[in-house]
Amino acid sequence: MNDPNVNFYGRVAFDGVTYCPFQADATFQRFKAESDPWTALPVECLWVLYTMGRQSLNVPGDFWECGVDRGGSARLLANIVRGSGKRLHLFDTFSGMPAADPSIDYHSDGDFPGVPLEFVRSMVGDEGEVEIHAGLIPDTFEEMADAQIAFAHVDVDLYESTKRCCEFIYPRLSRGGVMVIDDYGRPT
Repeated sequence: MNDPNVNFYGRVAFDGVTYCPFQADATFQRFKAESDPWTALPVECLWVLYTMGRQSLNVPGDFWECGVDRGGSARLLANIVRGSGKRLHLFDTFSGMPAADPSIDYHSDGDFPGVPLEFVRSMVGDEGEVEIHAGLIPDTFEEMADAQIAFAHVDVDLYESTKRCCEFIYPRLSRGGVMVIDDYGRPT
C-alpha cells in the first residue's frame, strides 16, 4: 500500500488532532513508555488494554495474556494489576510460534522466533503477582480448569490458537469481564 494517507493498519491518516484521550493520561503515558520498546502494538491498542484492564480490576478473577512475544503489553498489564490482589497469567511457548496453516493464517512458520522466558520475566517482574506458563496453548491451560478470569488479552496470531483460547477463556470469564482479541478485524 503506497498511499501516504493510509497507515499500516489500513486506517486513513488525518491531518490535525483526532480524539486521543491517551495523550492526557499521565499514568497511561508512563506505562506506555515502559512498554514501547518491547511491543509492536500501536498506541490505540495499548490504550484499549489499559482502559479495559483498569475497568476489569473491579471484576472477580485474574488477568491473562496469551501470546507474550517480547513482553511489552505484559508489562503494561503487570503495571495495572500491581498492588490490586490480582494475578497476571502469561501464556506463550517462549520458543516461537507453532506451525501455521497457510490456507488461513497470515503468519508463517518462523515468524516470531521466540523470546527467552527469563527476558520476559525481567520485563514484567516476578513479585508474586505474575505467573508464567510456558508451552503450547491449550496444553498450558490444563492446570487452569477452575480459573476465574476478569480480563484476557489474546494475541496469538494464528487461527487455531485464537480459537482454542476463546473456547477455554470465554466460559471462565467473569460477568463483566473483558476478552480483547488483538487481531480481530485485521487481515492478519
